[in-house]
Amino acid sequence: MNQLMFRSYYLYLVLALGVMSSCNSTFFKSANEMRGIQGQIVLRNGKELEGKIRTKVYFSKLEKNYVEITSEKEKTTRCNMEDIASMTVRNNTYVPKILQASSWGMDQARFVKVISPAGAKIKLYEYLTISSNTATVGGVFSSYDQTNFIYYVSMPGDGDLECTNIENRRFVPDFDEKVADLVKKCKPLSKKIKSKDKDYYYPLIVSNDRRINVWLNIINEFDHCNE
Repeated sequence: MNQLMFRSYYLYLVLALGVMSSCNSTFFKSANEMRGIQGQIVLRNGKELEGKIRTKVYFSKLEKNYVEITSEKEKTTRCNMEDIASMTVRNNTYVPKILQASSWGMDQARFVKVISPAGAKIKLYEYLTISSNTATVGGVFSSYDQTNFIYYVSMPGDGDLECTNIENRRFVPDFDEKVADLVKKCKPLSKKIKSKDKDYYYPLIVSNDRRINVWLNIINEFDHCNE
């Protein structure tokens, strides 16, 4: 083998090993973009699958997205997103939802993290978005990721895939009137919201921490109303 052939073979071997390593390595950006992460998928028919999960959810329509899970026996199963009831990775549970777009965008099918207690009647979700940005500081060009958390709620009676941004007009402004009416079956809770009790109410402009704490208080009291 001459030197040129040896160099070509060596370069091919390095590239092949790099590709194999990339395919087998773990990667987690969000529940909608990960690879090789150990977890569990529960299908809508009740079937449970365990193994290493790969997701790359980027289509707007639910039926176009899918998830792959590889078992210990190296059997890979492709699950359509519309057939998935829940997905659990790293001690967090995610469910598929249709996220309502702003006035200029399109609705999107995405996995969102469940942050309300298991079995709650009102459900609270967290959606993580990561956008890549660039900046030049002192003449030095750099790139960085910007993380943003958006929160959604599903009320009793909402569709299985339906959820509403907590900043939506369904809830604000006039949170005290709108949400009090949504939980009117629980009169003590509705009264607290109408009276703008600080633990059950927030104004239009407020931190996400305050919003989440208020919703968790509402969820807890609604679940235990009249006990």
